[in-house]
Formats: sequence, structure tokens, C-alpha cells
Amino acid sequence: MFIVLDNGERVSNEPEEIRLLARLDGTMDELRERVEQMVYDDGDRWPRWRNLMAALKTRSVHADDPAIAALPLNLEFTAEVLALYGPGRPTSGS
Repeated sequence: MFIVLDNGERVSNEPEEIRLLARLDGTMDELRERVEQMVYDDGDRWPRWRNLMAALKTRSVHADDPAIAALPLNLEFTAEVLALYGPGRPTSGS
């Protein structure tokens, strides 16, 4: 996960890695919904956001839990994921 600051800098929670197991027979919309649930789930987000908030603090950016939760969610997928879920891929009904 990362946040893009007004100056264009990407602030990330790396080296932490987030993995999501998803069904391969789902749609891109279902994948997006699952990712959104994972990112914004109240019970699970704090460990993922802690490093991100610390990285922002080193840049003098105040970002608490509600501030991060209010940001729009933009997803970037790797080429491998796009090949699995993108247009023209085989579906389970095909």
C-alpha cells in the first residue's frame, strides 16, 4: 500500500507485504471488492497502516486512522493479475 503526497512522492508501508488469496474464477469487480474489504476492514487494518503512518510522520505529514480511511482507494494490478482478470480472459462459464 502507498499514499501519493501532493509533491508526487509515494510513501509506502514497505517492506511489509500484503498478500491476498482470491478465487481465480471470479470477476475483476469481485477482486476489487475483496481488496477493498481487506484494506478497510476495521479489525485488521491497523497492523498494515502502522508502518504507513510512521513513514508519513517522518515527512511531517499527520495521518491518523480516520484520515487514511477517508482517502480514495486506487488499485494497481500486476500484469499477471490483469491477465487472469482482465478483458478477454476465459470465464468459468466459457
